[in-house]
Order: sequence, then structure tokens, then C-alpha cells
Amino acid sequence: MALTIAELEVESIPLNFLIPMKGTPLGDREKLAPEEITRIVAIFRYLNPTADIRIAAGRSYFNDGGEVLFRSGANATLTGDMLTTVGNNTAQDRAMLTQLGYKLREKPGSAGA
Repeated sequence: MALTIAELEVESIPLNFLIPMKGTPLGDREKLAPEEITRIVAIFRYLNPTADIRIAAGRSYFNDGGEVLFRSGANATLTGDMLTTVGNNTAQDRAMLTQLGYKLREKPGSAGA
């Protein structure tokens, strides 16, 4: 998939890692190991060097809120609660990304949200 996306030269790639939820069609699937998730992010970054690699669900697998994913190549995130899980809050994400040296972009039309 990373190779196909690279050929399409997309600007933004959301990576959403399954969090199996009991009672759902994929609820019996095994969780990916954090090392696998980190490796996937690094591969997508390597093959798509100019794209925004956005992390959605799956950061809860990491004790540090997914900081290692940003060190592995992610440079954007979806923040807040997800459809079926609780996500990181915006303040936590802003603090983590600022500490990592990212310059945060504001959503167009927002006043320092």
C-alpha cells in the first residue's frame, strides 16, 4: 500500500491502526505489536518523504501517547476521542509535538485553537 500511495504522490496519509473491540466484526483480531506499528510508520515515511503521515487510532498502544511514532516519521495526528475509543486530548498532543520540535499549524479559520 505504501508503494501505491507513493506512486500517486498524495499529500496526506492517515494511518489508522485497529483497536479490536469485542462484539465488532474485527473484535477477535490480534493487536499489532507497538514495534510493528512503529515499523509501518517508518516505511510509509521512507516511501512517502513529502507526505503528511497522520496517525489516528492506535497511539493508545504506547505509554508515551505515541511519541515514538513521531520519531519514526509521523508528522501529524488526529486528536481527541475516536469513534469507539478514547484518544489523546489536544493539549497533551500539542505539548508532546512542541517538545519534539514540531511547529504546529493552526486549522484555517481558527484563532489559536
